[in-house]
Amino acid sequence: MLISELGMRRQRRAQLGTQRPVIVVPGYLGTKLKSQASGEPVWGHFGFQGVLWTAGRHLRNIAIPMKPGVSVVDLKDDLVPSGLVGGVLITYLPFLPIQLQAYIGIIHQLERLGYCGSCEVVGQANGLPSKRQMYVFEYDWRRSNELSAAMLAQFIEEKQRKISRDHQIAEQNVEFDIICHSNGCLVARYFLRYGAQPLMPTGALPSLDWRGAKGIRNLVMLAPPNGGSLEAVLNTKEGLRYFGFGYSPVVIGSFPSVYQLFPRKRHHALMGKDSQMLDPLDADFWEASQWGPFDPREDPTLSLLLPGVSSREDRLAIVKEHVQKCMSHARRFHTALDQPASPPKSLKMWLFLGKDQPTASMYKQAEDGEWTVKKELLGDGQVVATSALMDESVGGLFADVSPRSPIAWSGVMMIFAKHLDLTRNDEFVTNLSFILDDQGILQGLR
Repeated sequence: MLISELGMRRQRRAQLGTQRPVIVVPGYLGTKLKSQASGEPVWGHFGFQGVLWTAGRHLRNIAIPMKPGVSVVDLKDDLVPSGLVGGVLITYLPFLPIQLQAYIGIIHQLERLGYCGSCEVVGQANGLPSKRQMYVFEYDWRRSNELSAAMLAQFIEEKQRKISRDHQIAEQNVEFDIICHSNGCLVARYFLRYGAQPLMPTGALPSLDWRGAKGIRNLVMLAPPNGGSLEAVLNTKEGLRYFGFGYSPVVIGSFPSVYQLFPRKRHHALMGKDSQMLDPLDADFWEASQWGPFDPREDPTLSLLLPGVSSREDRLAIVKEHVQKCMSHARRFHTALDQPASPPKSLKMWLFLGKDQPTASMYKQAEDGEWTVKKELLGDGQVVATSALMDESVGGLFADVSPRSPIAWSGVMMIFAKHLDLTRNDEFVTNLSFILDDQGILQGLR
């Protein structure tokens, strides 16, 4: 009832020409991928009548090519985004489908608030459509996030020009709100800070001038892994599987973006048996521990991905070079996001995080050499609340004091929901309506 009333209020405000379009940036795995050449789906539909997760051809299709001597940003294949993953259909048998709801939830919630993804103009008032437009930014989540940020910059520029042309508004007066989830928040944060600027291979940082923030009023982040996620480390070490289907560590480890989801060393996510804190972005450690792509059991899959390489020694050398450059690039990405800077006063940054699920925060090696999750903190099951908040007191000398975040939050809302469930949570959408109406979450947070 409340959300319906908020939707009616939003439509009345839209008729006065006071509402901005919304751009939705989904998280990891949130965009379908297909072959540009053949049109064959590679991610987004699975099982008996769709993409077979474990077939060699499909493994080669989804994995990022490992090419020695080629920079991370130039590692390309012919896969292109092909729509939002509304729900992941996994089929064990032809007549037994299981639908895993993905990002269709947030689309439905925005529709309940009066947004429209399929209508260009539904009547006009003061030069603006009477329903607010909703755009979904599709991107290849496997590639480095600053490349996706550059695509987001181009995407927004195109929408600004179109709205300006269609509604006779000066381009500089066209504003948007961005709603992002999980990895999509890292893409959005980089875009706001640096626009389409690339990361320099020399280690020099791009100019932090907030060029992407022009025309953005609100950034609404759901479950962002701002401080990384141990879950990403475990998925790279062990593979990603749902109901027996999934991708091996070699495939996951080929994605440059996955390393950008790793925790920083200073946040104490990996502890050796001597209680020494380890760097998740240390390729030598991964190789010595035979983790992920270096696991001998992964060699058959590695042979599929590198069919022209005959010896395991040569294959491992290619893997090592690939992992090293991806990890080095991820460090530069982290450094770029971690640079302290105050956003423009016109930009508001809002955080919604889950804080009711025990979530892995530390992976520790026992005396016998076995690794187990040693510590859990409250979170959403994938991202701990302190990571979403980017709480720099965690793992430091002042871990018992109040949270200290370098991000200038305009408001923080804790929701009792799991990682993906946040996108369709009624409590989230109720508060979202107030944010998009420029009222803040609560009076006290304005």
